Amino acid sequence: MSLNKEAYIRYKIIDGCIRNLQKPYPSMNDLIATCENKLGKTFTVSTIQKDIKTMKEDEELGFMAPIKFSKSNTGYYYSNPDFSISQIPLQENEIEALKTASDMLQVISGSRVGQSFDSALKKIMVSLREKTDKNRDGLPIVSLEKAPQQSGLEHFEFLINVIKTKTAISFVHFHFLLCEFSTDIMHPYQLFEFNNNWYLIGFSENRKGIRVCGLDKIFDPIELKVPFNNSKFQEVKKYNEDMYGVKPIEGQKKQKISFVTAPDTANYLKAQPLHRSQKATWHQSQGCVAFTINVIPTYDLIRYFFMNSNRIKVFNNEFVIEKIKELVYDILSDYKN
Repeated sequence: MSLNKEAYIRYKIIDGCIRNLQKPYPSMNDLIATCENKLGKTFTVSTIQKDIKTMKEDEELGFMAPIKFSKSNTGYYYSNPDFSISQIPLQENEIEALKTASDMLQVISGSRVGQSFDSALKKIMVSLREKTDKNRDGLPIVSLEKAPQQSGLEHFEFLINVIKTKTAISFVHFHFLLCEFSTDIMHPYQLFEFNNNWYLIGFSENRKGIRVCGLDKIFDPIELKVPFNNSKFQEVKKYNEDMYGVKPIEGQKKQKISFVTAPDTANYLKAQPLHRSQKATWHQSQGCVAFTINVIPTYDLIRYFFMNSNRIKVFNNEFVIEKIKELVYDILSDYKN
């Protein structure tokens, strides 16, 4: 059942009236008057009767409110005086949905949010459908960045489920550079996010090893009834712990990369480290700072250094320096007459 927002507000109002110890046994007229006063519009007896019936009988909504009518007091009451729709336990599918949301929030927001999120989940019930808090000017108190939505996110729930159940999948993959479609069978291990884009990582039967695919390149994924290959699962750790970016440069191992930064960039990197292994190694009096990170080089990291080359200079790692130079030469060659 899809829950109408106004109907839900009426349920809350009716619940509040019935639980009001200062004015017990509210009549139908009392319920109508309170709803009209709080919502600023008129309601019929039929509407409120339907609301009461829904609160009592709708199994999908899950309230199953023990609402009774007292003839002697000509009003409504709960046969269980401790009942409230705000104390309804979550159903199993709702709990699973919240667990999924918890996993996503911990990935997106980091461990500081994750540490307190479990306790917050216990308090999230029907009130999740309340209005978003706004300030006195009507603006949201918190405004999140609204990045353009990546295509392929329609498969997100499907991919979460196949990862949980260790189910192999087949899908069509589109290669942006070659403009070609191909098919692959993958044993999915994890979804991860980088720079507002989501990726699937798993064992690819075509490549006989780990493959990373952007969700925007995945089409028509389907489940397969074949044994799940978990042989490369431990390799996923290097994507989580040992890299900045998505794909490692072939043949490169984890290594130390040193770079010196301008003062303003140094302050930024102190507040938001490039990688968990980042360490400051020396400071200059004018504010420049040298850092090291211990990572597997990726093309994303090379592009990061290139894009910030006026504020960051890599030293003591010839491989990374040469890769940055190659990128510079490629761009300059595109502008030659």
